[in-house]
Amino acid sequence: RVFDALLRCTRPARLWDLYAFTCAPSKFSNTNPKFRLLDEYFRLLGMGSYHASDNTIEDASYTLGNERWRISAVNSNYTMCPTYPFALLVPKYISDEEVLQASTFRARCRLPVISWCHPVT
Repeated sequence: RVFDALLRCTRPARLWDLYAFTCAPSKFSNTNPKFRLLDEYFRLLGMGSYHASDNTIEDASYTLGNERWRISAVNSNYTMCPTYPFALLVPKYISDEEVLQASTFRARCRLPVISWCHPVT
């Protein structure tokens, strides 16, 4: 099941569905890195009208998705992987339990997920 989900995300029917073609410098200028991360994820998912706020993060109402990807809160308290962001963009058909299980087989629980990196760090 995990393998099939990864294949769907890495070999889409249209070349333009690949993440590399939607990647661009962030257009979001707010200073809160959590807001910027979520706003960037919303943009990548085609949900540009959504915007992150304190309530979005507190309620964990940011776990949205599209037909291929979803935003996961599996690392919301940074216990799975302290060096990864609180929200992760993962294939839609992989559950949070499967993400946690897969992380145990990786060095320092670092999974191959789409992540955001602060330009200074």
